[in-house]
Amino acid sequence: MDEDKGYLESILKIALSFDSGIQEIVDESKKIKDDTLREKMLAAVGLVVKHLTLGIIFPITKLYPDLDNEKWDKDDDPLLTAELLQARLRKDVT
Repeated sequence: MDEDKGYLESILKIALSFDSGIQEIVDESKKIKDDTLREKMLAAVGLVVKHLTLGIIFPITKLYPDLDNEKWDKDDDPLLTAELLQARLRKDVT
């Protein structure tokens, strides 16, 4: 598995680079006047963040903790549910 560390580090950096783009989508989505459409956009962003985090970021940093720049206990992180993340995004809108 150590022969894959370089590839996984590159993948992690790419995954983390999406942060600014995702934030731009959130910011623009919050400007949408149609409540249903705005909620749909923010919910979709929540799912993207969830899958990116749970499917790529956390598995890599679990295998290689030295690559983890964010030192939090992932087992206790309340943002790991799509519903909670979507609720937080909706709260920012209202």
